[in-house]
Amino acid sequence: MRSGVRNFRAYFLDQPGVFRHFLMQNISVLVINLDRRPDRMAYMIRELKKLGLPYTRIPAVDAESPANNWLTRGKLAEISGIPMTIGEHAVHASHYAAWQNAAEQDLDAALILEDDAVLSPDLAHIFESGKVPSDADIVKLEAYYGEIELGHVASRFCNGRDIRRLHSVILGAAGYLVTRSGIEKLTSLVKAEEIKDPLDWMLFHRKSDVFKNITVYQANPALVIQMEYFEGSQDPELSRSDVEEDRIKEFNTSKPKNTPQSLIRRSIRFGLRIKSRLKGRRRIKIAYRH
Repeated sequence: MRSGVRNFRAYFLDQPGVFRHFLMQNISVLVINLDRRPDRMAYMIRELKKLGLPYTRIPAVDAESPANNWLTRGKLAEISGIPMTIGEHAVHASHYAAWQNAAEQDLDAALILEDDAVLSPDLAHIFESGKVPSDADIVKLEAYYGEIELGHVASRFCNGRDIRRLHSVILGAAGYLVTRSGIEKLTSLVKAEEIKDPLDWMLFHRKSDVFKNITVYQANPALVIQMEYFEGSQDPELSRSDVEEDRIKEFNTSKPKNTPQSLIRRSIRFGLRIKSRLKGRRRIKIAYRH
């Protein structure tokens, strides 16, 4: 794998502009991909070549493989209290493998992508000098269907996009940039076999112990969106999530609705929104813009 990375670096060092700058900053794109989904890897290779971005493939941990019988199912998530699927454990372990790879390569930053990510043509601009806040551990690049709470603008880049500090829940982990400090923190705070919550809840939920110990920013508008949510997606099989169907089924059968506890939670959230407005934070819907 190392020789493959060197070959990509040798090729792209001859390319002009942002791509040369990208490589000289010791940053790499890590694509998480199942061995049984070469179609998705072929798609990602095409998209990354369009952007001129070199990559390393990270073999995903396959929940359907008998060799991975150490993966657990049914453990209650600490934050939501919902039983976790074996697929969610596999996703967790796959991303951990990507963080370990970034640490072994001694990278300044790694762009971590799942293999069903739709990429904006503006994505490469995130690597321009000074665009990532100096205290950032993670910059989340993905779109989100609901409103989230963001702080003041920390930096601006191409086509009216900006980066703001994340202060609330945002799910999904199809695309995010993790810096050197983030790599060090994640590999020390998290273990591949110890899963307390689904990966995106662990990284981007304000009740998560991991989230409380890292600094997360969000790009707005988003530069990445999962294929199943992208209106221009033409291939149902390519865009079908390997994890989301199980997650939705488990959520719908496990989550009580309109209980006294849920009404209390809504009241608390309303109070927190007022408090956030007084701090100058904004609630924004993170849409994807191609």
